[in-house]
Amino acid sequence: MVLEQPESPIRSCTLAMLIEPIELYVRDFHDLLILKLNDKSNSDISRKLVQIVLPLDNDDTQKFKETYKNLFENSIETDIEVVQGEKTIMSKLLIQLLEGQRNEEPNHSLSATKLIAKKLSEAVEGGKPVIDYDIFIKIFTHDAFAQLSSIFDMYEDQYGCPIQVAIEHQCQSKIEAECFQDIVEYTRSPSGYHAKILRQALDKEPIDYTTLIRTIIETYKNLFENSIETDIEVVQGEKTIISKLLIQLLEGQRNEEPNHSLSATKLIAKKLSEGVEGGKPVIDYDIFIKIFTHDAFAQLSSIFDMYEDQYGYPIQVAIEHQCQSKIEAECFQDIVEYTRSPSGYHAKILRQALDKEPIDYTTLIRTIIGHESKDLCEVKLEYSKMYDETLHQTIEHRIDIAEIKKIFVVIIATGDDLTPRNGEEDCSGDKDSSSSTGAPLNAITSKVMEKKSKHSLDVLEKFAQILKIRTSN
Repeated sequence: MVLEQPESPIRSCTLAMLIEPIELYVRDFHDLLILKLNDKSNSDISRKLVQIVLPLDNDDTQKFKETYKNLFENSIETDIEVVQGEKTIMSKLLIQLLEGQRNEEPNHSLSATKLIAKKLSEAVEGGKPVIDYDIFIKIFTHDAFAQLSSIFDMYEDQYGCPIQVAIEHQCQSKIEAECFQDIVEYTRSPSGYHAKILRQALDKEPIDYTTLIRTIIETYKNLFENSIETDIEVVQGEKTIISKLLIQLLEGQRNEEPNHSLSATKLIAKKLSEGVEGGKPVIDYDIFIKIFTHDAFAQLSSIFDMYEDQYGYPIQVAIEHQCQSKIEAECFQDIVEYTRSPSGYHAKILRQALDKEPIDYTTLIRTIIGHESKDLCEVKLEYSKMYDETLHQTIEHRIDIAEIKKIFVVIIATGDDLTPRNGEEDCSGDKDSSSSTGAPLNAITSKVMEKKSKHSLDVLEKFAQILKIRTSN
């Protein structure tokens, strides 16, 4: 049913969670081949095909080809040649990448590495070495990545220019050059390459969700050598309430708008409780998890109201009564709190992080920076209502690391009127004028207000420097 839907971010997210990563890559690859067949001039598609198969190891390559044949009843090599042309550079590159014959470890001596670097250039044209692409493709698709990096270094030593220069000079088209540049970039730094792909997908207009989802899944697997769902079940237990909750939250299948009628909302509220225990309704957690992870938040709020009308008390009471452990109860309380007021929920999380001993800087950084460009203003407002002081004031009083305090205050102050009104006291007026957050803070704030578009990047860079210094010490 999902496959029959038109291409969209929702379809991509749903597929990503319903099928194995390899099948997702295969379907993306096939979709791109069809697009390329219908639009021969779209060179960007050829590059995406290389990006899909480039990170596959030998085992994954074999699974990729088998899955392709099972799904589409044709060999992938045949389809590549139909779309990219028979024996073209692009088709040869893709087919050899899919052979799955790469050495896992370097197997060339220093002298052999020098010879291979020399072999990459058999002739000279216009004073620059000329790449022999048949050799280049074979070396890249068979040699270990560590070996390739040594070969590229040796090439640069012998010819005085990086191999990218020769690639750019010799390629007959821009897309061929870009594909081979991708090859070199991935060889030098797989993580850096994936970071670039993620940024390119985010910079697209509209955002390239298919590439984004595929790369995130691939990056998680590369970093931790396992799927995120598997890791959750290993840590939280298979088919436990918490693991089911986390995995379904990660499915990304939530409706953006309410889609139930009033009668349906009443029925769902009733369905949440299938029985009664000790005079209180008992929650069916499979249904509860499914509803929470699929229904719009506005819809959820209506369902919880309806539940309270039917049973005479809030749904939190039933949750607390039925949960087998305190942590399960707290997780579901968080669900309800977030549904009722996302900004109030985040304000509470910030306060809890500040109340910790020592302060939970990880949560503070994630919440403040993560919500800076979204709903930080609403979170600050709720915080002031809930705790009778501004978030700015709490940060000033609680944070003891001067650099982090400055950065937090700058972020929180962005968009606020920093000039005290008549009769109002500046929130930092009771501080000693010699405070480490005095004049320097004003200068930083002014600069940020002028260059708001660069704000998040600057903040993250400063945090990186601070954390690096603290780690090294």
